[in-house]
Amino acid sequence: MEKDALEFSKCMRTHGVPEFPDPENGGRFVFNVTGGPNPDSPEFKAAQDACRRYMPDGGNPTPEQSSKDKAQLLDLAKCMRSHGVTGFPDPTSRANGGWGFTITQTSLHVTSPTYQEAAQACQKSVPGAGGVPCGGKRRGRYEAARVRRC
Repeated sequence: MEKDALEFSKCMRTHGVPEFPDPENGGRFVFNVTGGPNPDSPEFKAAQDACRRYMPDGGNPTPEQSSKDKAQLLDLAKCMRSHGVTGFPDPTSRANGGWGFTITQTSLHVTSPTYQEAAQACQKSVPGAGGVPCGGKRRGRYEAARVRRC
């Protein structure tokens, strides 16, 4: 899995997304909220299509995985709101059948103490959700066959 995640990173960079990061332990990717690749851009989508061979299930989650991801992300959103981040959104569906968040630094003030404390608490209480944007970073789960924009 981690070898495929690294190959996916290299492939994305080769196909026009030079700022795509290498994976961390466990095949997870960390992105900067205020910069980095835009998963909604035509370049990103074209590169992702070209690199699908390195993604589990070709980048398309099964209906069961999609349902599981949605439930985990809904729990994560509820947790963030219960910890004082009142504007934290519910996840939205993605074109590939996956789920994710769209969060900007200005929409939720991700560097504020309230946000930081909520993110730490919720990463512990909803571990399968793939992480919360913390300290100017957003996390994506390669294991779920897609890169989430949080």
